[in-house]
Amino acid sequence: MGFGLGLSFIFRIAVNVASGHTSFASIFLNLMQVVQDIISPLPSTLSRYFNLTKSKGVKRGNIFDYYLAATALDNGVDFILTNNADDFSEIEGFTATTLEEVRKIIGEHE
Repeated sequence: MGFGLGLSFIFRIAVNVASGHTSFASIFLNLMQVVQDIISPLPSTLSRYFNLTKSKGVKRGNIFDYYLAATALDNGVDFILTNNADDFSEIEGFTATTLEEVRKIIGEHE
């Protein structure tokens, strides 16, 4: 996700919230428009993965989560929408939130 695309998404959401025309569906559709690029591991991803996991004592069940975060961070993505945000909570520089948290935020503005 490019920086400009992220700002465009945030701007559209802000306009929708300010005008009172925000719904979960509209945010989801805007998000899908932003997620146009497919990211993949880069040559540096494995090194980033090892650096992220080196001091954390990563559990076997979280290995994929850390690799996903390393891949995302290498591609300039520092945020993920997931059902298991707690699995990403110790990854420095990476934010994870749940759909439920998004619904709460949106609900405050509807």
